[in-house]
Amino acid sequence: MPAVSWSPLTRAPVGVRGPAASCVLPRAELDLHGTLLGGQSFRWRAAASASAATGGELLNGEALPVWRTVMAKQLVQVWREGERLAAAMNPGPFDAGLLHQYFDLNHSVEEILAAWTGDEHLQAAAVRYPGLRILQQDPWETLIAFILSQNSNVPRITGNIASLCREYGDEITAGWHSFPDPVQLARASVEDLRAMGLGYRAEYVFAAARRCSDIGVQWLHALASVPYSEARDCLTLGGDHWGKVSGVGPKVADCILLFSLRHYDAFPVDVHVRRAMERWYGAEAQFTSRYDSVAEFGRARFGRYAGYAQQYLFHRERAG
Repeated sequence: MPAVSWSPLTRAPVGVRGPAASCVLPRAELDLHGTLLGGQSFRWRAAASASAATGGELLNGEALPVWRTVMAKQLVQVWREGERLAAAMNPGPFDAGLLHQYFDLNHSVEEILAAWTGDEHLQAAAVRYPGLRILQQDPWETLIAFILSQNSNVPRITGNIASLCREYGDEITAGWHSFPDPVQLARASVEDLRAMGLGYRAEYVFAAARRCSDIGVQWLHALASVPYSEARDCLTLGGDHWGKVSGVGPKVADCILLFSLRHYDAFPVDVHVRRAMERWYGAEAQFTSRYDSVAEFGRARFGRYAGYAQQYLFHRERAG
C-alpha cells in the first residue's frame, strides 16, 4: 500500500471535538462497520452523524456514522468522507501513528486477497464484504478481552469490558474511560470481578492482572517478534517469564496473536469458522473435533496471511 499521508481537517461532524485529519483510504481498503464490529474489538460505538465536511454524506439514505472508542488515553473518532478516512482525537494532539498502527496500514487488503483469486469461496466473501481489515490492538487489552470471550457472546463481552473500564480505568472525557492497565485492574478482587458479571472468567482476569502488574507486559509485546508456534506455546503452556496464562487455550491465543501481535498466520477457529471450513473445504481434509485439525489446515492452505482468510470466512458465515 502506498504511504498514507494525513492532512489537517478544518471542519468535522457536529459533536466531534479535538484535532482532526483525513487521508486517502478507499472503501475497498477499510470497511469501518465490518471491521470494527467483526469480532476483533469490543469497544467501538457508532453514532449517526452526517459529515459536515462533505455537506452531509449519506449512505443508503442514512447519515454516515462516527465511530468512537478510547485508545492511548485519547477519545478517538473515525468516519468516512467518500474515499477518505477522517479522524479526530480528544484531548489531542492528533497522533496519525496511532491510527496507522491500529488499522495496520502497512498492508493492502486488496493485495492480500489477490493471492487467493483461485479460491471461489474467499473471492465470494471478498466481493461481498470488501475492506475487512485485521486490527492491531493493544496486546494487554486484547489478552483480557479474549479471556472474557470464552463461552460468551459479543453483547456480554462488550458489557464486561465497559464495566471494567468504568470501574478501574481513567475517565478521558465525560462517559469515556480508558482500558485499565494491569496495576489498575489488579486492585480488583475475584469477588469484585464476579459481581461485575464476569462469572468464572473473573479468576482468569484476576490472575492475569496480578501477574502483569508484578512483571509488566513487555513479555506479551515481545511475542510479536518470535515465530507463531513459539508465541502460542508461551501463551498456552508458559514461557521463561510467564507460566501458563489461565483461561488462554489455543483459540484465545490465536485471537491475541492475530488481532494484536501481527501473527497473520494465526487462524482462530470458532463455531462460524469451523462451519465454513467444513462446508467449503471438507472434501479436501478430514476435520475432527480437535481444534487444530481445522486451524492447521487453514494455516497450510492460506499461508502467510491465513488470519485474513479466516476473517473473511468468519464474516461471510456469520452475516449469511
